[in-house]
Amino acid sequence: MAHFISPTDGSATGVGGLPHTDPARAVDDVLAAFPEVPYAPGLPNRGPFEQIVWNDARTLPGLEVIEGRLVVDLGADHAEAMEAVYLDFVEGNAAAYGPAAETYAGLLDLVSRDLPSAVLVKAQVTGPVTFGMQVVDTDKRPILYDEAYADLLGKMLALRARAVEERLAATGVPETLVVLNEPYWASLG
Repeated sequence: MAHFISPTDGSATGVGGLPHTDPARAVDDVLAAFPEVPYAPGLPNRGPFEQIVWNDARTLPGLEVIEGRLVVDLGADHAEAMEAVYLDFVEGNAAAYGPAAETYAGLLDLVSRDLPSAVLVKAQVTGPVTFGMQVVDTDKRPILYDEAYADLLGKMLALRARAVEERLAATGVPETLVVLNEPYWASLG
């Protein structure tokens, strides 16, 4: 549940991806550098599904990969799958939105570790603006401009954030932090 986190007395943490392809080595390096506030490293060099947007895309209704791009055919009927996301959101059912080994290897390795020095553990998920600008329809128009998908993205990614936070909380570290990765905000003004 959301609440203000306690100050960490100036402890540092990291942000985003590392060049590693081995999750264990990446997490070893994170823990060596940031033992009090470790973070779940993204590992984009493992493949496209570990990259920002792609790693949070598997539960998007109607998703296809076409010529290396994430695409949704807005002309197709995705009502049932979209309704399932809305129901999950209303019911608080985040289980289906949890991180998978092929998309969040760094996170899954981190949460499997004993973190005795940690006072806070951190991860990130793609924010809805960045997600919606990177996934396109069949006319190559960002789905953020589709009213139904723009609304859906916030709910789907909130479920992802909740599932990630639940995994972090299971480590027993006193505080958890899930941030939205929103590099596209910089281009909006």
